[in-house]
Amino acid sequence: MSDLNHDADYPNYVEEYFDKSTEREVLTEWVLANASKIIVSDFSSGKYSILDVGAPDGDIDLKILSLIWRNLEPGTETSFRVVNAQAAVLEKYKTAVTSSKKREYKKIAFDWRAVTLAGYLGGTSGESGGCKINLVLFMQSIYYEEPEQALVDIYNKELEHNGVIVCVLQDENNFAIRLQNELQGKEFPKSKKNISGKDVVAIAEKHEWKWEVDTLEYILDVNECLKEDSSKGDMLLDTMFNVKDIRKQASADVIEQITKSLEKEAAASGGSKILKEKVAIVIIYK
Repeated sequence: MSDLNHDADYPNYVEEYFDKSTEREVLTEWVLANASKIIVSDFSSGKYSILDVGAPDGDIDLKILSLIWRNLEPGTETSFRVVNAQAAVLEKYKTAVTSSKKREYKKIAFDWRAVTLAGYLGGTSGESGGCKINLVLFMQSIYYEEPEQALVDIYNKELEHNGVIVCVLQDENNFAIRLQNELQGKEFPKSKKNISGKDVVAIAEKHEWKWEVDTLEYILDVNECLKEDSSKGDMLLDTMFNVKDIRKQASADVIEQITKSLEKEAAASGGSKILKEKVAIVIIYK
């Protein structure tokens, strides 16, 4: 069974999740307040390169790009390379850039790669002419890779000296990660493990990389998930667990346990049921 991000409707699932959560808003606030944590490279070469891997929609990524642009020395040659095998996401991302009135986009060299990260690292990265990357973004996308191998390859092969890797992913105590760990092996649909910020920190420590982590709280409205015939609720559950059609793929016992856990953990608020979740931002420095 494939991961949800391989589905042609993946952008709609992402939009439903962001519509029901405040994750995008809290990430935007963090980005605006933490430029100094992201922009630490040596700019003596007059060049600055960003690699964006597997972004679900590119919204936060483009905010980071604009923030960096405002902090660079005038005349810095800036490139922004997007590696994403999801055609629908890549097209939506391109449209956001081409339809924007932001003047800086006309001065930035955009490079769109419709390949997996493995495909990019395996053969196409050399097309950059040997240019190293100053900033690598994994915005809720490291789940879809073999995380340790991906990070090691990026760190060793792609990242410039004083470069930065930013991984945004779920906290280890979030609802879906806890439930998936508890239910694994109990007729739970097979998918790649929903790794957490704690797992990425463990990789960084294993390889003795310098790192830091920020954790942000956000809320998620799961009211629709508690309605059996809600297509929006189904989409939200699928996104939380990264499993297409989880209500059909999982056993009745598993779905019952997920529903009972949601009812127990989600707090009533204004006619909705709200989960308090956390997003981890792990920053790795070279």
